[in-house]
Amino acid sequence: MDIEPFTAGDKPALIELWQRCGLTRPWNDPEKDIDRKLAVQANMFLVGKIGQRLVGSVMAGYDGHRGWINYLAVCPSVRRMGYGRKLMKHAEALLYSTGCPKINLQIRNGNETAVEIYRRLGYDLDDVVSMGKRLRADLQGPSLETTPGSKINTGTEMITHAITRKPGPDFADGVTSAGLGTPDYDLILRQHDDYVAALKQLGLTVLELEPLAGHPDAYFVEDPAIVTPVVAVITIPGASSRQGEQESLAPILEDYRQIERIRSPGTVDGGDVLMVGNHFFIGISARTNAEGARQLGEILQRHGHSWSTVAVENGLHLKSDVNHVGEDALLLTPAFEHRDEFDGFEKIILSEREAYAANSMLINERLFVPRGFPDTLGKLERSGFTVTELDTSEVQKMDGGLTCMSLRFAA
Repeated sequence: MDIEPFTAGDKPALIELWQRCGLTRPWNDPEKDIDRKLAVQANMFLVGKIGQRLVGSVMAGYDGHRGWINYLAVCPSVRRMGYGRKLMKHAEALLYSTGCPKINLQIRNGNETAVEIYRRLGYDLDDVVSMGKRLRADLQGPSLETTPGSKINTGTEMITHAITRKPGPDFADGVTSAGLGTPDYDLILRQHDDYVAALKQLGLTVLELEPLAGHPDAYFVEDPAIVTPVVAVITIPGASSRQGEQESLAPILEDYRQIERIRSPGTVDGGDVLMVGNHFFIGISARTNAEGARQLGEILQRHGHSWSTVAVENGLHLKSDVNHVGEDALLLTPAFEHRDEFDGFEKIILSEREAYAANSMLINERLFVPRGFPDTLGKLERSGFTVTELDTSEVQKMDGGLTCMSLRFAA
C-alpha cells in the first residue's frame, strides 16, 4: 500500500470507504469534513492506495498543544495486513515534525475493537471526559425512530457477495409450522444448487459453507446475522434450538465488517430485519423480542442508520409479509397493506392465496421470486421488473423462503 496526500479526485472513493467502515454519521457531512480539512493542514490528510484503489485513510492535525487523529480507516477486505499501523506511523511522523508532544484521539463509547487496536499501537486511556459543542450544523441529528410516512432514502448498493450454507442430511429435523409435509433431501440439494448458480450468474462471489452439525436450521443463514453496508450484527436467534448457529458466522463476517452483537435477553432473527436504503424496519415477532429490537436499533443508529419497529402479529417473520423490491416499491401481503409504517411507499399487494411470494429477493437489478405463483409473476412483469423464478418447495416446507437462504452484501 502506498500512502499519499489526499487529492480532490479521491473524494468519492474516500466517502465510500468511510461509509463501509462505519465512520460516517447523519449529523456529520463527510464532504464538508473533507472540505474543512483541506482548508487546514491539508498535508496531514492522507490516503492509502493499492494501485489505483483507495483502501485507507487518516486525518491528522496539530493545534499547538496536542495532535489529533480522525478518520483512520482501512477497507474491510484488506484488514489484518498492517495497513492501519502504516497509516498511523505516517501520521505520527508528520505530527512529530511539527514539534507536537502528544497525540489525542476519540473513540465512540462501546467500540472496544477500536480501543484494542489503538492499545496495540501504543495508546493508553486518559483519565479525562470528552466534551463537545457544535458550532455549525451539518445535518439533522438522528432520532431513535422515524415518524410513519416520513421520507426514507431507498437507495441500495450493488451486491457483490453472498454467504450460503449447504443443507445437511438432518434438514427435515428443523423447526417448522408449515404443515406441508417432510422435505425431500435430494430435491432440496438440487434447489440449493440452482439457487447458488443463480447468484453466481449475476456475478456474485458466493461463499458456500458446509452443513452445521446439530443445527438443521442453520441452512437459513440470514437469521443469525444482519449485514449492513458498514457493520455486521451477530444475533441471538429467537428459537432456542437455533442458538449457537451465530458463532459459525462471526469469524467469516469479521473479514468484511466491524462486528457488533445482540446480548441476552435480546433475541433477533434476520428474517425480521428489512433494509430499505439506509433505513431498517425491525419486526417484533415471536422470534425477535422488544429488547433485541432495541439493541439492534441502537447498534444501527451508532453506525449511521435509521430504524423503526413493526409489530408482526401473525406469521413467522416480517419478511414473510414485506420485502423491498427497488426504488420506493414494497411487495406486501394483504395483512400489511394498510399498515401506517409503510405509508409513502408504492405498494404491490399480493393475493392471499399467493402470500408466500411476498418473500421475494432483489439483488441489484434482478428480482427473484418463488416458482409456482403465476398471479404474482404476471403482476411483477407487467410492472417492469426483471424476474427470475426459483423453486423453493422444500424450503417452504421448513417455513423458509428465498431471502432466508443467503446473506448478501457489498464487499
